[in-house]
Amino acid sequence: MTGHDLILTAALTLLGALIGLVIRWRVSTLVYRHDDEASQPPPGLRWWIPLAVAAASGLLAWRFGISRWPLLLPTLPVAWFGPWLSAIDLDVRRLPNRLLAVHAALVAAGVGAAAFLLNNPRIAIQAALGAVVAFVVFWILDHCAAAASAGATASTSRSLVLQLPPSAPPSSGGRSSSPVWQLSSPPRSAAGEPHSRSDRGSPLAPSPPWPCSADWEAAAAVLSGSGSGKNMVGGSGELR
Repeated sequence: MTGHDLILTAALTLLGALIGLVIRWRVSTLVYRHDDEASQPPPGLRWWIPLAVAAASGLLAWRFGISRWPLLLPTLPVAWFGPWLSAIDLDVRRLPNRLLAVHAALVAAGVGAAAFLLNNPRIAIQAALGAVVAFVVFWILDHCAAAASAGATASTSRSLVLQLPPSAPPSSGGRSSSPVWQLSSPPRSAAGEPHSRSDRGSPLAPSPPWPCSADWEAAAAVLSGSGSGKNMVGGSGELR
């Protein structure tokens, strides 16, 4: 390593520290959070951002040096945006699309410039192949995660159905005795009009005149999302 390489390494390390401080200030404003994420606890000081950016910038300068400085053009954006995106992902478990687009544009421009300045088209070819491989890997991971989520939802639905009672209460007066009808439709009077809220009870509970058994109480509690057991169904069909 020559003296010029040491100067370049020190300069880029200092530049990385300054950029890291700006990034740390930017993420401290929490402008990347959506409305439903505003109530989350603060992520902390995140003092590691300037250190990570400075270290990555200095290591890249030490690795390539003056002789291959064009290779810094596509790699320095990774050193700068990497901690930035990591800080956001650690906070809200997602990555902002606009920030990703800016990062990709800078890297692509840096790859093209490095390939041109070094007169080496293999740089662009290798970068394009790497981008394709990364895209395919993330595409597979995304679809696997979506399939796993759909399978979990279907399993939950099946478990809810299995917890319904095997038989419905006896029908009376030609009214439907379907458990689904009783759990979703409010009772009607003899004139065909729905009862008032005071006498019809909760639509999630079986309607009078049938008594509410323990099986119906468990089904109503599950379908109403009462995992803690606080909303139990009384004998009159009202949630208490």
